[in-house]
Amino acid sequence: MSQQFGSPASVIGNEGQDGKSAYEIAVINGFAGTQNEWLLSLKGADGVDGNTIIDQRTQKSIKVWTGAQVQYDAVTPKDANTLYVIKL
Repeated sequence: MSQQFGSPASVIGNEGQDGKSAYEIAVINGFAGTQNEWLLSLKGADGVDGNTIIDQRTQKSIKVWTGAQVQYDAVTPKDANTLYVIKL
């Protein structure tokens, strides 16, 4: 049984005031520096290579391999620490 719903109601109100930027909020919370310095501070350390995942139980890195069935069949030997994803 399918059920249809009408369009959601929309309410048009008065335009509000612009809010503070993320930089302005950072300054309010103690950041001391220019906006450019703040932007540079947002970059964190490099993460794990995108071809790996982390096993949440063991915290060990697992490789991820993606390819067609014929490519998978050609992989020898298979690695027990690799997740093989076969594209259909």
